[in-house]
Amino acid sequence: MMMINGNGDRATARASFATRCAVIGVALPLLVALAGPGLAPLGASEDGVLDPLAEGLSLHEQLDTLIARIKSEQSRIQTMVVDFEKSQESELLLEPETTRGTFYYSAPDRVRWVDKEPYEVLTLLRDGEMTTYYPDLGTAKRYSVGKYQERTFEYFGARGSLEELMKYFSLTANFPESAASPYHLVLKPRYSRVEKRLRGMQIWIDGHSFLPSRLLYVEANGDETDYRFEQLEVNGELEDKLFELDLPDGVELDTVDLKGRR
Repeated sequence: MMMINGNGDRATARASFATRCAVIGVALPLLVALAGPGLAPLGASEDGVLDPLAEGLSLHEQLDTLIARIKSEQSRIQTMVVDFEKSQESELLLEPETTRGTFYYSAPDRVRWVDKEPYEVLTLLRDGEMTTYYPDLGTAKRYSVGKYQERTFEYFGARGSLEELMKYFSLTANFPESAASPYHLVLKPRYSRVEKRLRGMQIWIDGHSFLPSRLLYVEANGDETDYRFEQLEVNGELEDKLFELDLPDGVELDTVDLKGRR
């Protein structure tokens, strides 16, 4: 493994409401923001494909090329479907908990997040609203997210300025020997005030798709959440009804804004 260090920043707390539905997108904007002003990526092959493992690159050039390649792949995404496994360890849990499900995304701003095991939970984000439905409990919560949805997907799609994303983290990047292994990125807070919220984050980037295959973050209290992604499908056709949610009669619906007011 080869290693390189850099500096960065994290998403603002006002966007934290979307962590659940944008967790796949979190990894990519963090990486894009790390580029900042610097060297143009040099690791382009004869066919123009950026290769961070190309011969003759310095470590800094490798990092610039990796970020440019991730941004390039991300910009092509119109739809995404990926299965996930979330493992969670918390002082509030008697034992580690594992959740499995599927994440759907349709540009520019529609998300469907389905927990399938051990309990079914459905979250839908579109048209300025986020609705989470708990079939087993017969309840649902609807959040009016308004302009914060636009902010979330600005980050998700890297459409706007991402300079504010990374400021308080240091980065260690581990480059594999070949594309058969993932790139491994470790982000740690540079300041104690940041560490009070998040102790650190690790991201694994698939060597072929250049999209996240794993995301691990540790909260200030030591709670760990580990997402692993597989069966990724990009730019397939998704039906509009996937992003519709008709709650059954009798479901208790609680409407909340971002500040927690009902």
